[in-house]
Amino acid sequence: MSEKQTDFKTILQDLKVSFRFAAKNIVSFFLGMLGVLIVSVLLLAVVAILIFVPILIVVFSSGGGFAALEAFFLQVGNEWTTGFGITAIGLSSLIVIPILSPFFVAIGALFGMGREIVESEGTTAQGVFTWYKSKFGPLAAAGGLLFLTVLIPPSAIILVLGLGYGGLIIGLPAAGVSVFSTVWLVMSIGILSMMFPAVIDGVPVLQAYRQSVRMSIDYFDRVFGVWIAYLLLGIALVLPAVALSPAGPWPNLVVLGVYGTIMGLFLIFIVVPSFVIALNRVYLILSGDYGVPRDEEHPSIGMVGGV
Repeated sequence: MSEKQTDFKTILQDLKVSFRFAAKNIVSFFLGMLGVLIVSVLLLAVVAILIFVPILIVVFSSGGGFAALEAFFLQVGNEWTTGFGITAIGLSSLIVIPILSPFFVAIGALFGMGREIVESEGTTAQGVFTWYKSKFGPLAAAGGLLFLTVLIPPSAIILVLGLGYGGLIIGLPAAGVSVFSTVWLVMSIGILSMMFPAVIDGVPVLQAYRQSVRMSIDYFDRVFGVWIAYLLLGIALVLPAVALSPAGPWPNLVVLGVYGTIMGLFLIFIVVPSFVIALNRVYLILSGDYGVPRDEEHPSIGMVGGV
């Protein structure tokens, strides 16, 4: 069987290799994630100030004070239930995407760390800042494209149904929207799961977008096999917490607190890095780049862990 195809054994090997590398580099990932989180929060504050301060200045300069500010946000909210809802979606995206861009870059920088691990079995906390700085624009753009791809179709359907049902969606239409949104979330993330690894590889953003879509179609089992495996793993880890919650069949707040803490740490510091490593590894396999000498940005890639 080709290494670009998959079966259950291949997926288990992907998980085994990725978890081993994640555990081996847990300190580097912890320090790197902590560092980019701090930087992202600071950048988020700066971006929020640049966006909202002019709005506050304009609103307060009109002389209405807090009443004018309240009226402004009520008007924005009202756009979602009027014929201008599409405009509201566009304007909201223009505001939300710049605010989230530091976190998009932080996610992409983690993919840079994952790339280094796949190449050499190791990385450093400082390495994540190199990716954060050198790929800030492309990673922010890639994150924005992913955000819009995931958000726009469900939002458009909700808007159309909201207009048709007078702003209140209940019953079968609401269930249909929920099912579609869930399926679209899973499918769209899977389809674009190769985009960040491609951007880290130096591929231009739009080309990386198209390449990810193409890979997800041509090698559907390989791409979605890894994505669905980690999705099911995440669900399996969360289900006990749901069962132990007050709304679950076996409510126990003490056990829930202990399990929730352990599960959260495991997800953040092992599962997420492992997922990033796995996607990088699959990308290199599908692109045929592993074991091939690279340019100065990625010198001497050596694929590790087998298939």
